[in-house]
Amino acid sequence: MADKKYIKQINNCIEKIAKGDMAALDKLFAITKKPLFFVARAYLTDKDKAEDILSETYLKVVKNAKNFDSNQNGYNYLYEIVKNTALNQNKKDSFRRHEDIEENSLPDYDCLDEVLNKILASEAVSCLESEEKQIIYEYFFEGKTLQEIADGLKKPKTTVYDKLKKITSKMKKHLK
Repeated sequence: MADKKYIKQINNCIEKIAKGDMAALDKLFAITKKPLFFVARAYLTDKDKAEDILSETYLKVVKNAKNFDSNQNGYNYLYEIVKNTALNQNKKDSFRRHEDIEENSLPDYDCLDEVLNKILASEAVSCLESEEKQIIYEYFFEGKTLQEIADGLKKPKTTVYDKLKKITSKMKKHLK
């Protein structure tokens, strides 16, 4: 836990950065780089990536300093930025590691939106249970009707309809 004087220094720097004082960014960097680097290293095994995360953190601080509430704990604010940025990097790295596809065999997508939508859909589906995944797959990918799905699951059509509504809502919440 950071002491009150340290937190006050951090808050003061962020407030000055919000007003455009870039010297305050240098001071913020000087007083927080070491502990924040250790936070980044706790989430990332690669030292270079941890340093990149730290750089990204300070860029985010500059970009969002105007939204900072000076009544909150500035160290916790920075800690959360570092942690979340590192976790997002881990997700990106994990996605790349698990994809055993050579670059030449990747599909030729016409636009980046299609790729991003597929990634988001994959993430959203990962939060579903087995039967929910089956319903989504059959409805959206196989083009089955609600009645066909209901017959396969031996459930009433209205039950499948209600489940489909709940599933799409669950996926939307997961993506937010």
